[in-house]
Amino acid sequence: MFGVAEAATPGAYRTPNVVLMIADDLGWRDPRFMGSDYHQTPHIDRLASGGMIFSHAYANASNCAPSRAALMSGMYAPRTGVYTVNPPDRGDASKRRLIPYANQDSLEPSVFTLAELMSDAGYRTAHVGKWHLGSASGPTSPMGQGFDVNVAGYRKGHPSSYFSPFGNPSLPDAEPGAYLTDLLAEYAADFVRDAVARDEPFFLYVPFYTPHTPIQPTRDRLVDAEARRPGTLHDHAGYAAMVSAL
Repeated sequence: MFGVAEAATPGAYRTPNVVLMIADDLGWRDPRFMGSDYHQTPHIDRLASGGMIFSHAYANASNCAPSRAALMSGMYAPRTGVYTVNPPDRGDASKRRLIPYANQDSLEPSVFTLAELMSDAGYRTAHVGKWHLGSASGPTSPMGQGFDVNVAGYRKGHPSSYFSPFGNPSLPDAEPGAYLTDLLAEYAADFVRDAVARDEPFFLYVPFYTPHTPIQPTRDRLVDAEARRPGTLHDHAGYAAMVSAL
């Protein structure tokens, strides 16, 4: 998780703009600044060198939906009811050590979210990327939970394809072969430019789908990763190419 806040204008108060980025399933040692000697993450490394690194922080869950529910609500899983990725009884039953418990797959519309908090504070808000906390429209969608803009957010926890056509009801298909990670970054940048032109403070939430499976890197990034010597921590060229895209 990487957050970026605009510095206040010297000598005068200015509402800071906030960009919150989430990487889906990125290992804690995957960025180069955290120890990888194979992955290439120069821009994330630059953010880290110019800010603070919280190396003793923990996610509120070990997988997608419950950790996102906690982030959006400020509540632990026992209060959100989102305990795991649905269904809770998936997998090999013979290896299950816990009795599956009824699980919610979306935040209740009554939950006061981070986006609603920012909206109430006068921010223009946008969600660009993975939602996994409800539907593409209606009260459990990003726009039903406080975002003014929703790009690519719906119920699924991973993309059907990283290449267009995406099969995503909240993301128009681009030209054939367009890459999802790059496209989301373009949408995010467009939102920032528009908000700056409007001269209004903004809260931009960018939960990238990458590097969650399927492992589908672009050809140029894959060739670059295959040309590098494998590291002591990492050696999967396809995954490394996904991290480079991030």
